[in-house]
Amino acid sequence: MAIAVEVRQDGLGPGSIQMRVVEAAWARSLLAFVRWYLEPGSTVHTDGWPSYRRLDERRYRHQADAAGERKAGEDLLPEMYRVAALFQRCWLGTHQCAIRTQHLDRCLKAVSFRFNRRKSRSRGLPFRRLAQHTAAARSLPYNAIFGGLLRDQQA
Repeated sequence: MAIAVEVRQDGLGPGSIQMRVVEAAWARSLLAFVRWYLEPGSTVHTDGWPSYRRLDERRYRHQADAAGERKAGEDLLPEMYRVAALFQRCWLGTHQCAIRTQHLDRCLKAVSFRFNRRKSRSRGLPFRRLAQHTAAARSLPYNAIFGGLLRDQQA
């Protein structure tokens, strides 16, 4: 799972977020995520994972925050941990640890969608966006949506 959190300049908490499932923690998968969601020239704060070393080659300013460089009791990437904790609460509470692997990416997108619209002043805008995405999505037959659930209940 990859998480991108916009750090606001005013210090009033995180800005927008993006969370997605990545193939693995290899440079190729992580760089694809970074290229998709971050503007070239952005400063990217990461942990010391070796796969992020190629970010400098890809037109991003990279700051690797190694665990040994922080003060005692200080979180390495505090905003990212807050967002990860939010997803964990959703996973444990709403879904009661029952998210299947094939649905994980959709769940991450849903949490990102709700989080990014948490302070929206226009109550109609989130509904309009949801209606736009629903109209653009391909339709699925009932069995494709609930078939697995029905089979699990019968077993």
